[in-house]
Parts: sequence; structure tokens; C-alpha cells
Amino acid sequence: AQDNIPPPSSADRAFAVQLWDAMLRARLVGDNAVRTAPFKGGPTHTEVLEYLEQNVRVGFLDGLTVIKRNYTSQNGREVSVAKVWTDPKPYLMSITVMYRRRGYDPARKDWFWVEYEPGGAVTYAGKVEHCIVCHEPAEGKDYRFLPVAE
Repeated sequence: AQDNIPPPSSADRAFAVQLWDAMLRARLVGDNAVRTAPFKGGPTHTEVLEYLEQNVRVGFLDGLTVIKRNYTSQNGREVSVAKVWTDPKPYLMSITVMYRRRGYDPARKDWFWVEYEPGGAVTYAGKVEHCIVCHEPAEGKDYRFLPVAE
């Protein structure tokens, strides 16, 4: 299914690169990233996830950023929450991010969607339809599935 995802526009790719750099500075991605407690994933994303939210400044924008680190069995290694807690790097498959860009997509609460490879290469970015369709059932919770403070 991911083969059918159109590549990001040059503007969306450029913004995704700036976002990655900002998240690196904030220690939200990369080798020195702040860790959160991993938990068992569901039918989407991967088998084990880490989740965190924080405002991140990208240029003149300061937006809520939702980060999911997606872990899966790889290279013959079976993943588990305990293994990710102990040594996450061999299991990290991707990092998916929702970034609120005021005015970007008002119909969908201005979320900019992006998936990165573990080293920061952009897989897809922008108004990614398969992300939006999956998250639409959580529209009442700001497109987020985890509990949201009221």
C-alpha cells in the first residue's frame, strides 16, 4: 500500500527536513532523544510504540508535535516492549509525526503528517491521505488516539 503514496511536494519535503532538525535540537529524535515508556502497538503503526507530545519551534512556527517511534521485529530479532526498553535501536522502523501548522489544513485541524526513516530521511510528508483516513475516527480527540487533556 505504501508504494501508492505519492512523494511529498518539494515544499512539504523541505518543511519536513526543517522539522527533523528542530526535533533533533529538542532531543525528540536521534541518538540522544528523550525516551518514553514503550507500549504494545495495535493494528496500525507497529508492534511496539513510544509516544510523546511537545511544542516545537520550526522557523517562525511553534506547533504541537506528536511523535510516535515505531518498533518492529527486524533482521530475525523478535521485538517486545522489554527489548525496546533495554535496546531500542535494532527495532526502530520509523518515526511518524503530526505537526500542527496554523493555516496548513484547516479542514483537518492543521495537521502536517510526516514519516521518517530512523536516520531522518523523509518517507512521505504533507497531507498524507492514508494517515488522515486512519486518524479521522479520532477527530473528536484532535486526530489523536491517546487520551487528550480537555
